[in-house]
Amino acid sequence: MGDPERPEAARPEKGEQLCSETEENVVRSNEEPLLRKSSRRSF
Repeated sequence: MGDPERPEAARPEKGEQLCSETEENVVRSNEEPLLRKSSRRSF
């Protein structure tokens, strides 16, 4: 862990943050209409 030859592996925060952010945005945009429809039915 934390090899001096691979600084990317030592701190993959930037890449992970970007991936998680984009994934969350996609999931939200895809589930928003579904949540609205299901919320009307269940509540």
